[in-house]
Amino acid sequence: MVAAGFRTVFAYADAVEMSKQYDHGLGTFAEHFAKASALMAGAKEEIVAFSAFPREQWRQIWSTNPSSGSTRN
Repeated sequence: MVAAGFRTVFAYADAVEMSKQYDHGLGTFAEHFAKASALMAGAKEEIVAFSAFPREQWRQIWSTNPSSGSTRN
């Protein structure tokens, strides 16, 4: 349930909306999942770091396959 809630962060197209959704997720789960929420609060900067790059590169950044989404010839 917690993982599904945080996955919604990645559905947003810009860093500001992602950040808002991340904070919303923290608030939603904090009461019932205090330890997980504390862990996720400390990891926010790392988790949304990819949003500093152009949106066209996000898929490649998310992937564990280095050739995924590559625009190189």
